[in-house]
Amino acid sequence: MTETKSTFTPGAVMAAAPDAIRQAIGEHVDYPHPLADGLTLRQIAYAAGSRVRPPSENELDISVMGRGMISSEFSAVLADGYTKITRASYDSHAADHLNFSAVMEVSDFKPVEMVSLDDDGLELEKLGENGRVTRGFAFMASVNQSVRLTTYAKAVLVSRQAIVNDQASAIAQSFTAVGVSAGRIESRLVTAALENPPPLSDGLPIFGPEHVNVIEQPLSGAALGSGMAALRTQPTATGQRSGLSATHIVTSPELEFEARRLIRDAGLDLRVSVLADLPAHRWYLLADPVACPVVALLRLYGTRHPIRVEQRKTPAEVDGTLVQVTADMGACILRRTGIVRGGIAA
Repeated sequence: MTETKSTFTPGAVMAAAPDAIRQAIGEHVDYPHPLADGLTLRQIAYAAGSRVRPPSENELDISVMGRGMISSEFSAVLADGYTKITRASYDSHAADHLNFSAVMEVSDFKPVEMVSLDDDGLELEKLGENGRVTRGFAFMASVNQSVRLTTYAKAVLVSRQAIVNDQASAIAQSFTAVGVSAGRIESRLVTAALENPPPLSDGLPIFGPEHVNVIEQPLSGAALGSGMAALRTQPTATGQRSGLSATHIVTSPELEFEARRLIRDAGLDLRVSVLADLPAHRWYLLADPVACPVVALLRLYGTRHPIRVEQRKTPAEVDGTLVQVTADMGACILRRTGIVRGGIAA
C-alpha cells in the first residue's frame, strides 16, 4: 500500500494534485507541477483533510483522508484532473456530427429564434465608371420554432475504496463513460434536427422537391451523383443557383460501408459520417459548414466546450467523493440550401 502522508505541505500537495492525476492516467502534461510526480490519491485526500482541520494527536490517517474526501477542495481537484479525459471522450464519440456541423453561440438557456442568412445580396458586383459601391443585404430566414440549450448532468461517485487503493485509471473510466454519454445524446439531438425539422418562417418545410434538396432513391452511384448536382443547382432566396459542392455524406449505420465503397471507387473527396439513430437507408449530403452552415450545435456564449467537470458538495453520508459532469447542448437546422436528404426511410 502506498504511503498516506507526503513530505510536502498540504498546500503544496493540493497545488500539484491536478497534474499528478493527469500523469497517473497517462495524459501528457507540458509543464507539470514539480511536486506532481508520484503523488497518490491517498496523499491528496490526506492533504485535503489536513487543510480542513489539522490532524489531532493519534488521529488515524484514514480519518483524516475521510475528512478530505468530502471536502470541496478535494472534489475540485478531481474535477480539474479528470476534465481533459472527459472532454476527449466526448470529442471522440461526437466526431461524426462535429465534422459536418457549425457552432452557434447563445447567451443563455432561454428559447431563442435561430436565424440563417442567404448571402445572395452580398455578391460582389462589377464597379461602373463612377466606382459607386452598392450596399448589400443578407436575406434572413428564421426557424419557425424556438430552440434552446438543454443541460444534462451526472454526479460521478469516486468511491473511498478507489481513492484508498489509488486507482486513478479505474476512476478515469467513469469519467470517460460520461463523456461518451454526452456525445451520444448530442448525436441524437442532431438526428432529431435532421429528421424532424420545423418549417422556416415562410411556413414551408425545410425539405421538399421544390427546394431541390430531396433525392428519393436508395444510396447508389447514380443517387449520389443526383445529390451532388442538386447541391449545385439549389435555388437561393433570389433564385440563383447556389453552386455548392458536397463535402460530407451522413448515413445511417447500415449504409456506411456502401458509402465508403462508392466514394473510394469514384475517387471523390467526401467525408463520411454516421449517425447511429438515423432511420434505416437514410443518407444526407452537406456542403462545407464553413461556407454554408446547415446543422447548428448550440453552445453557451464564451464557452470553448460543452462539457464542464465541476466540484460538487459531497454529503457526509456518501462513502467517497462526488464530482459533477455537466453538458449544455442543443441542435437545429438553419436553412434549406447546402443539404440534400436522400433515401427512402423504412
